[in-house]
Amino acid sequence: MPTVNLSPVFNGWQGFGTDGLPLSGGLLYTYQAGTSTPQATYTTNAGSIANTNPIVLGPDGRPPQELWLVQGQAYRFVLQTSLAVQIATYDNITGVDNGAVQLRADLADTSSAANGDALIGVKRTFTGAVSTTEHAWHEAQAANVVSDLGADNTGSVDATSILASAFALGGVVIVPPGSYKITSIDATPASSLLIYAYGARFINTAMTSSSAPLLRLRGSASIDVSVYGLSLEGPRLTSSGTVGTGAYTSAGYPSGLDIYTARTATVIDCRSSGTYYCGIEAHFCTRFVVERNIVSNHGYAGILFSDCSSAEVAENAVDDVGSTMVTDGYGITASTSYNTPSYNTPNGVVIVRDNVVTRSKRKGIDVHDGLDTKITGNTVKGFGYAGIYAVCEEISKQVRDVLIQGNRIYGDTSFVASATNFAISVGTFGTSVSQEPSFAIFENETYNLTSAGQIGVNNNETSSQKDTKALSIVGNRAVDCVFTFGIFFNNYTPGRYRSVVIERNNLVNSTTSSAWMQLPYCDSLRIVGNAIAGSVTNASVIYSTPEATTIERNTINGALVGSADVQHYVSGSMVETAFEMAGSLSNVDIIKVDLNANADDSVAALVEAIEVRASNNGVSSFKYNAYGTRVGSGTPSWTPSSATAMSVDTAVFGAVTAPKLIWNVSSGVGTLQFQPQDTFASYIVRVRLVSFRGTVTELAR
Repeated sequence: MPTVNLSPVFNGWQGFGTDGLPLSGGLLYTYQAGTSTPQATYTTNAGSIANTNPIVLGPDGRPPQELWLVQGQAYRFVLQTSLAVQIATYDNITGVDNGAVQLRADLADTSSAANGDALIGVKRTFTGAVSTTEHAWHEAQAANVVSDLGADNTGSVDATSILASAFALGGVVIVPPGSYKITSIDATPASSLLIYAYGARFINTAMTSSSAPLLRLRGSASIDVSVYGLSLEGPRLTSSGTVGTGAYTSAGYPSGLDIYTARTATVIDCRSSGTYYCGIEAHFCTRFVVERNIVSNHGYAGILFSDCSSAEVAENAVDDVGSTMVTDGYGITASTSYNTPSYNTPNGVVIVRDNVVTRSKRKGIDVHDGLDTKITGNTVKGFGYAGIYAVCEEISKQVRDVLIQGNRIYGDTSFVASATNFAISVGTFGTSVSQEPSFAIFENETYNLTSAGQIGVNNNETSSQKDTKALSIVGNRAVDCVFTFGIFFNNYTPGRYRSVVIERNNLVNSTTSSAWMQLPYCDSLRIVGNAIAGSVTNASVIYSTPEATTIERNTINGALVGSADVQHYVSGSMVETAFEMAGSLSNVDIIKVDLNANADDSVAALVEAIEVRASNNGVSSFKYNAYGTRVGSGTPSWTPSSATAMSVDTAVFGAVTAPKLIWNVSSGVGTLQFQPQDTFASYIVRVRLVSFRGTVTELAR
């Protein structure tokens, strides 16, 4: 039975003929609107009994029954006399409630974008509000990939294409909790995109080392890309493998989340695990913000970014990077992509703060591209090379101003027995470096680490010969550590460390097997108030600044560091020493040079001596050039290798015997010995020495 509505005409109506009398026996035909196709009417609201067609009017000119019209249908009524003479036509007649019913139907319509919420107008009350519809407003709001788009969140049906389509639209995309089976999603959002996915897991257990990223979003410099609360899961990496070689390309590597170009890229509260390349990576973003994420079990890096004007990596937990791979393993790394849309666009402001990075096969925190870098408040535990690394590498990897402050660095023997580099490593190396960086290393703590040392500084710019313009190492502490050096500088170029401050650093219950501090190639040097409680092998402090040096109030196990604990290390600079001796004389070691420090070492010395005898014997002066050379890594050669008389320079009067010189050599270390030949003589001995790389120790004054 059809649903019917009361006809607005001919119910309770009385018809009249042209003679003014009631239209007795008149005929009322009912058709489909605009046609001659008969269409039934009904006697009651039940719609169960149809009227005759035509309806014959009674003696009083009225229809004998009510007229009910089928809901949703329009009618054409034709009125005739009993003799079939037409009196009137009425078209497009609908039931009295049919408009409201149709409106309800249109509002409930889910098949047409022109119905439903498109029929509801919206205008906010504030000034300048734009008129719109509920449909247009909803289109600009969140799209639910399950309820709106039909994505499967049980992990049974692949959801890759639906998710990619949703992300390509831009706007707000809600990914409800659940498991989503995917291969690789590669989407280019048409507008700014926010993915809200708390409780959602994107899973690809079939990922290989040659796969594309699980989720790759290609933005532009004019849109924002944000991902909140999403988990990305590749296969758990359990066997050794490698990710490939070469630079990052637009094709991408098998990562968890990759954002490739955005105005602002934001990744917050996400998880990423079990991929062959990176957990989270971003490239060519004006701003990159990655906070409160958990990243674990990746082959190359936990969090990686390059070519970003500013980046802030904060409060993330990164664990187990590179442990099952052949090479590499970086917890957090600021890098260079070597790729379009621009080549060698350095990272600008880089902030790495308050992260926990554990079990990194190579480096915990690695910044080799960041012009203004702050690494603060992080915890790094377990690494194979360096805990925190900030080094200017080549023209394509630049650092300029670096602050490393308030970090804690731990060894983890269950992961790596010892590290091959330093707890903190900074400096420069490579070719055509354009920066002269500065480094401030403040108030960091190192615990239970066996490594090359606490803090290492490098200058190995093979062509540009740039200086490190400032270097401050203040208030750092190491506890229960085994080091080769506490603080170590090296330099293989004419570049210098121009302004160096080393103050209030402490080694507690720790050992150094070579030296506490080895500090060559400094222009000015301040070493004040440092302390070690432990064991120091060889000299405590080795330095090379000929002038502008302050060394004071440093202690070893509570005792002040004296001259016997200090060696003067020089490279291409001159050392002068002089001493007097008289009486019954024996051989005197005047200076010691270690040519084993680096390959291609050399040293040259001019020794001058004035001998004074009783007046009947006279005054004479002597000179001799002594030298040592080491070619490559071979055994050094020394002259004089046997006791050799010095050349007479002047003989004022009387007879004296020329003193002798000899290099006494042991394991590449030459000790230049002065041998008097006259008893009860007095000597003034002056040594002028130039050394290239060799470690020089003054033995007599």
